[in-house]
Amino acid sequence: MVHDIFLSHASEDKETFVEELYKRLTEAQYKVWYDENELGWGDNLKIKIKEGLKASKYGIVVISNNYFAKHKEWTFMEFEQILTTNNILPILHGINMQTIRNSHPKEYEEIKNWVAISSDKGINYIVQQAKKKIGDRESEKGIDYTRLGDLVAAKNWKEANEETYRVMIQAVGKKDGDYFTSHELLNFPRTDLRTIDRLWVKYSYGHFGFSVQKQIYLSVGGIADGKYYEEAWEKLGDRVGWRVERSWLSYSEVTFDTSSPTGHLPRVRFSGGVRWLLWGGVWGGGVGWCWGWCLFSRIETFKL
Repeated sequence: MVHDIFLSHASEDKETFVEELYKRLTEAQYKVWYDENELGWGDNLKIKIKEGLKASKYGIVVISNNYFAKHKEWTFMEFEQILTTNNILPILHGINMQTIRNSHPKEYEEIKNWVAISSDKGINYIVQQAKKKIGDRESEKGIDYTRLGDLVAAKNWKEANEETYRVMIQAVGKKDGDYFTSHELLNFPRTDLRTIDRLWVKYSYGHFGFSVQKQIYLSVGGIADGKYYEEAWEKLGDRVGWRVERSWLSYSEVTFDTSSPTGHLPRVRFSGGVRWLLWGGVWGGGVGWCWGWCLFSRIETFKL
């Protein structure tokens, strides 16, 4: 998925509601398909809208009298498509279900079983509900992912790499500077791992992320069963730029920008003299060994 939300609306509602809703959703760090940003001169509207819908997980539909007026071709194409392929999140703007039932019985039958929010609740309330429904900052362990989200959104990949260690070590109940055990990585909280991965994938446009690395690992013959397969691991290192001419690169040689190969990050981090390597290397200051394949059995494969 390229977008979290497809924002379906009538153009007449932009000024009164939709523009502010879009602004607030983007401030909440959701990737929103919004026509003014996505449609350009010479675009085929039908194709572009269908592509946007296909690339979005959720469809927020701002249902209003304007939305229904004259049975607009584009709004109804979006409406029917969202009902078919997306998770619909309806907002009633200046209209209620009884009015829809009386004036638009066909559409009422299609949406009557969906719980809708009235725009009268206010945009703050709507964004709060979106966060509960859509997530992307969820945690089983009460971890705050705000800073990580801010860093990846700002494309500050080096600091984001550091922060990834910090939130992950917190998620296993340890402190900054501690190391992971293989048991902790093999049983890492799935919700937290998914959140961390989603932030990396989302803001790098699929260039970075644990699931991106796993997809490459599987493509070179690796198996996500928590076991070590040396040949596949070395091939992964070659593909993502962690290994050059059969030598594993040090942390100082990591490239913290998207000129690096796909899957290059997250990578290595040093803290308080303790070295930890999620992906290929020694950790724990000599206490033991752990490798990235520990987490591959915990993360879903990435699909764009």
